[in-house]
Parts: sequence; structure tokens; C-alpha cells
Amino acid sequence: MKIDSEINILLHQQYNPEGSVLRLAQYRMVEMLEWFDDICTKNNLKYWMDAGTLLGAVRHEGFIPWDDDVDVCMMRADAEKLHRILLDKNVNSGYILQNHDNDPWYLMFWDKIRDLKSKNNASSYIQDRLIYKGLAIDIFPIDEGNVQCFSNSITWMFKHFVLYPFFENNGFWNHLSFMARPFRFLIKTMLIPVAHLLSWHRSNGVLSYSYGVPFKDIHTKDVVFPLRRIPFEGLLLLAPNNPEQYLVQKFGERWRDLPSESLRGGHSIELEIFD
Repeated sequence: MKIDSEINILLHQQYNPEGSVLRLAQYRMVEMLEWFDDICTKNNLKYWMDAGTLLGAVRHEGFIPWDDDVDVCMMRADAEKLHRILLDKNVNSGYILQNHDNDPWYLMFWDKIRDLKSKNNASSYIQDRLIYKGLAIDIFPIDEGNVQCFSNSITWMFKHFVLYPFFENNGFWNHLSFMARPFRFLIKTMLIPVAHLLSWHRSNGVLSYSYGVPFKDIHTKDVVFPLRRIPFEGLLLLAPNNPEQYLVQKFGERWRDLPSESLRGGHSIELEIFD
């Protein structure tokens, strides 16, 4: 359900007016999305807009005015194929695939595509150690079936021993930050493979985020597939077949409502755009 055009104009004037750093960042991310969509199309890879990016596409036909990143999903096999393509091929694009292998303090279990001509200057103990800090597309891998059997315990460990040291900047977590990489290694190499082996009930008509992605919502396959293209900032990008019902499954029935002003904000960024 598209928001009233007059309200949308007022929101843009308030949060991302033309010429603002946020609006320039959003334009840069549109360029990233166009490049990403082209790579996926040429290699027969399927993705779909997720989370706030999809909500923005449906409600605003573009970014939520205060949003500052991009979220997409891919079936795990396609995400792994994209990983190999972007690592193996010399794509002179101004972007780079960020993962734990090429950026050791990047601790997430999913890949990001990072813009090399921007930088988030927000500081934290581990954020300062990242190599790549530009605007990003998060690529969340998806598994067929409900593979969330052990999700609560894995997510708890991921948040408390990986994510919190990554994002927090205080003495307590600074002292524990040395644990982040060993705990990530433990979760990645032992807990997640065991969880996947034990999650044998895959073909039950639903899709869920792969282990290590700290989201627990489940989507039915008939809501996601076949994918279709919908408008986003002048582009036509892939989205679930029933995006409204997908957003209900993710955010609940009130996803159409604007949040209160106190909740309108993106991630903590202090953005610098070089070009």
C-alpha cells in the first residue's frame, strides 16, 4: 500500500531532502543496486528485497526516507554462487564483496557488498578495525524449510559474543572483544554445521534465514515465489510475489503505519562520500 504522495513529500523534506548527505548516500545505493541486479541477471541468480528495503519499495516506491542501508535475500545456493563470482572475477566496479576472509574483523555470517567510495566514520572498538566501511548491501542467505530449531541459542551466542562487542563502545565490551573472533569461529565451524545436519525437516513449504542470521521470521514459499519486479527509486527490482503478505509475515499487520518520530532513524553512521 503506497503512502499518500503529499505525506511522502513531507517526509522526504524532513529526513532526506535533495542535497543532504543521506539522500546522496541513497542515490549511491541505487547505483549499487542497479549494478547488483545486473550481476544477478547475467548469472541467473535470484534475489529479493527484504526488510526495510522491501517496506520502502511498497510504501514509498523507494527508500524509507530515513533509511541508510539495503537488505536483500538470496537462497543459500545462489548466495554462495554470487560469493564465488565476485571473488573470482575481476569486476572493476568500485564495489567489493566483504566477508570474514578478506576483512577479519567483519564478524557477520553473511556477505556485504561495500562501496569503496564512501566511508562510515562511526567509531567503536571493533568497527575501527574494519577494512571496508562504505555503504553496503546486506545479502542474507535463506534456507528452504524451517531450519530454526537451534536458532535461539545460536542467535544468543552470536549477539552476546560477536555482535555486542562489534557494535558497542564501552569498557566492559572492549575487554571482551578479544573473544569475538574465536566465538565466531566456534559458531561457524561447529555449531552451525551441526544445526544444519539436525534440521532435517526442510520440505515443508516455508523459507527461513540461514543459521547465523539473527532474524527468526518465517516466510511461506508461495508468498515469495515466483519473484516479480516492483518499482524502487526508478528501478524495477526483484521482490516477493506477494510483498504485502511478506511484510505481514515479517513485521505484522501494522507494517503500513508510520512509526513514531522517536523510532524513525537508520543505523549509527557518520557518512563520508568521496565521489
